[in-house]
Amino acid sequence: MKPRYRYGLIALFFLAFLILVPFIASFVTGIKYDFSTHQFVHTGSLYAQTQSKGAEILLNGKKAGTTPAYLRFLIPGNYQVLIHKDGYFDWQKNLDVRTQYVTYVNQDLNNLTLFYAKPGVAQIADKVLNFYSGPRKLLYLTADSIFLADVNNPSQTQQLKLPQSFLDLNILASADENYYLLYDSGFEAILDARNLKLFDISSLSKNNLANAQFTDSDQLLILAKSNLYQINWQASTENILLKNVLAAQANSDSIYFLQFDPKSKTTQLLQTQIANAGSKNEAPNVLVSGLPNWNGAQIFMNSRNQPFILGDGVFYAVDN
Repeated sequence: MKPRYRYGLIALFFLAFLILVPFIASFVTGIKYDFSTHQFVHTGSLYAQTQSKGAEILLNGKKAGTTPAYLRFLIPGNYQVLIHKDGYFDWQKNLDVRTQYVTYVNQDLNNLTLFYAKPGVAQIADKVLNFYSGPRKLLYLTADSIFLADVNNPSQTQQLKLPQSFLDLNILASADENYYLLYDSGFEAILDARNLKLFDISSLSKNNLANAQFTDSDQLLILAKSNLYQINWQASTENILLKNVLAAQANSDSIYFLQFDPKSKTTQLLQTQIANAGSKNEAPNVLVSGLPNWNGAQIFMNSRNQPFILGDGVFYAVDN
């Protein structure tokens, strides 16, 4: 090749490089040319995930991908988002895509649930007195038996006979659905769903199971006569964790509780690790002091670990 042609090709490649570099840099940094305004703009993104994968995503009527999808380099603005899958109802909403932000179709939910357009109905059982349906398990009760099934396959059940017949039983499930508290006015038991075994805790329950709760680590706590008990149903034992408690709520590895302070003659909101509850070496943390002396109170915890208190009909929010 003659030198002039070689130098000409080098010059041509160099010129192409100079022309393409701004476009490549703009693409990498999320900048795109908006033909409607004839300007370069910073783009945004949209994320969609559905229960029942493989749903088609349309933005302003144009196909943009299938779920789960992370759609990048979108010109900021309002988009008509339609999610379609054969056999399901369409989901549609107008969403704003903002500069350098990710817009979530399903927002705080893990998945956007699509509903069957023509769902089938099948009878599972009759003479059912009570039931529980969770993310993974389905449990229902007849007068003399417990039935446990996978929520996605309710016709395939495991059955356990109750020790006697009942007209009604209340159900409280642990967060992981491995254990269930079953109770009425004269019978209290723990169902171990993994081993399909029933533990009678009637002698341990203090007959106050309206204030019972499971911790995230599957411990059973019962507030009775101002004492917070920890129930070990396998060993048929009980342990007092805290005394002089007006209300308590377990959250993660902690217990949040209301307790009367005799020095100030007011109520305090305290927090302690479950493992350290009742320990003389680990004093609980005082979160709020100077609260009224309520006759009755309840504590609620939201997903952001923020406490709320209902005391004598008045609702309080505790600022984090």
